[in-house]
Amino acid sequence: MENQESQNYDDCLRALLSPRHIGTNLDQIDDQIKPIVKKSIDSLFTNHPRGLILIGDVGCGKTSVLSVIIKEYIKRHFANKKIPDGHPPNIYANIKMVTHAELISKLRSENSENERVPPIAGQDWKKSIILIDDLGRGYDDKLGWNQTLQDEFFDFRWKNILPTFISTNYNKEELRSWPGWERIVDRIADPNWLTAVVVPGESRRKG
Repeated sequence: MENQESQNYDDCLRALLSPRHIGTNLDQIDDQIKPIVKKSIDSLFTNHPRGLILIGDVGCGKTSVLSVIIKEYIKRHFANKKIPDGHPPNIYANIKMVTHAELISKLRSENSENERVPPIAGQDWKKSIILIDDLGRGYDDKLGWNQTLQDEFFDFRWKNILPTFISTNYNKEELRSWPGWERIVDRIADPNWLTAVVVPGESRRKG
């Protein structure tokens, strides 16, 4: 990379990843799931992206896997790999990582409860690669506006087969037990959209 390209690459890493995860690499992912993760990353540079739902215990490395996906995407972006048609040319608009709580907050801030159909698919979210960390941590079990926004958000991405990555401590049966989540789980359980991956291991933070 030229110096300017390297600086832009470093800026992207700092802007999109936490300091804890900047140094995480594909080689550090558990060998059991590495081929699936790599295949999913490869698919982001085609017109048939395949997302992941990462399921595992607290601290087993799910966020690290999401960070590797971002890092590999940025690396290939700067290596001039072809970006599929229709995706935003700006890398900051092209990939976003949020927690579940941040997703709810963003959807609420961009929509009005007075609108019959919430326009959750804003321009900067339409073609973006979205990574949702800790699905369930920001969950509000009250039916109503939060529920409607999330339902519309996941339904839109499922219908349009948009690249989406999710990490969660909950399995699909536990997610399905949440009030109003049957339809959402039906979407994220679709193997033609998201591949379910069990991240092995116990918490790396113990001790």
